Amino acid sequence: MDRASPVTVPSLSNVVALSAGPSHTLAVRSDGFVWAWGSNSQGALGLGTSMPYQSSVPVRLSWPDQVVSVSAGSQFSFSVRADGTLWTWGDNQWGQLGDDSRQYRLAPVAVQGLTGVVAAVAGGQHSLAVRSDGTLWAWGSALSAARGDGTESRRAAPSPVPGLTDVTKVVAGDLHALALRADGSVWAWGANRNGQLGDFSRSNRASPVPVLGLTDVRSIAAGAFHSVAVLWNGSVLTWGANTVGQLGDATLVDRDLPILVGGVDNVVAVAAGSAHTLALRGSGATMISGSSRMARRPHARWPRSHLAGAVEASWPSGATMARRLAPTARCSHGA
Repeated sequence: MDRASPVTVPSLSNVVALSAGPSHTLAVRSDGFVWAWGSNSQGALGLGTSMPYQSSVPVRLSWPDQVVSVSAGSQFSFSVRADGTLWTWGDNQWGQLGDDSRQYRLAPVAVQGLTGVVAAVAGGQHSLAVRSDGTLWAWGSALSAARGDGTESRRAAPSPVPGLTDVTKVVAGDLHALALRADGSVWAWGANRNGQLGDFSRSNRASPVPVLGLTDVRSIAAGAFHSVAVLWNGSVLTWGANTVGQLGDATLVDRDLPILVGGVDNVVAVAAGSAHTLALRGSGATMISGSSRMARRPHARWPRSHLAGAVEASWPSGATMARRLAPTARCSHGA
């Protein structure tokens, strides 16, 4: 049953990492094991079966263990272990699992030749990982140049994205991606029909380009066709698609340059869904804007409405807000 307001996930506690994909969800508990629920299409849950059933309750994966982060993509999944290895499973028709094949996997397999992974994100049909040396690696589909390596052919194994160093975080939208560097700059590539690359154009980019006017960035997020950044001073900037108000600027106008979201300050984390945006303030309050289709917004009119400006969301009492807006959580694809 779809829900118009938040509910507690039963039998799941001590969650330290979370990622929401289009049709399945992954969580990591403090014991380092992954729990999965939702659609098992193409083996996305990693349970060792191809049965396309939907699990409405979390199921624990027996492997891998010592997991520190997860990412739920479009019918495929990632987990990063404490030893820096990356494990993937699910759909693989574009080579997005990085195991040098195009065979879907019902259970987790290790990505060969990629060590020291500190972050990984599963996109629509493409995949990205950051290593401890600050290099960025990509594989999978090159549709709309989403990989950022300057090529248009599919890659079933990781290859470095040239020209980017000192990367600390990467996020992926449907067909675009953003990378945050240690100097506080943000770089973007891929599809740009709605201005989601923030380079004052609507041209796709096969290689990373700087997002104009952004400095001192603390964190980033990518929706399906829009992008979000939090500055160290607590302000939020958004750009890209705005058809249902997901940019939070009180308009429905797409933006090809970052704009400041008014009335939202002291923000410490952000997350972007397919067509909505969440911002967590230092006080624990959550600001939200965009579409409520399928009740993505917790206080929205059921089943369809949208907010062009950011408003404060309400949650059940006793909730831990940081867990709801975990840095890895994404409602379109994740990271």
